[in-house]
Amino acid sequence: MKTIYLLTVLSLLIGCLSVQAQEKEDALLIPVKLPYCSIFDTSARKMVDRTVKECLDYWVVMHFEYPEKALKWGVQGQVVLDIVIDKQGVLKIKGAEGGDPILEKAAIDLFKNFPPMYPAKNIKGEAVDCYYKYPINFRLKD
Repeated sequence: MKTIYLLTVLSLLIGCLSVQAQEKEDALLIPVKLPYCSIFDTSARKMVDRTVKECLDYWVVMHFEYPEKALKWGVQGQVVLDIVIDKQGVLKIKGAEGGDPILEKAAIDLFKNFPPMYPAKNIKGEAVDCYYKYPINFRLKD
């Protein structure tokens, strides 16, 4: 009886230790410092750190072109990009959802030459991947 009790306690203890180890490992994947970029602020005349959303918004404003086929056919809509900023700060598109393939391709192509950012950091200061969803609206004026 003591042997069965001891084996049960040991198996629970080992299970708890492996769960704790997994939780510690998972905690290292959680960013405590989010990715950012530096953009030249003309009013301040210096480089200013910006959030990922601000960096992406700025890039879209500077590089957005409505796809010719979509213009010709009157195609409009929203595309939501699945983005990861990897450990090196490189933006990667993991997927696009929006219905129209022309708009999805245009949204993906928009970020082809996006410059590297400063990557997210975990509690130990190590670079980690960081995931985002970023919507792009394609609207034609009436």
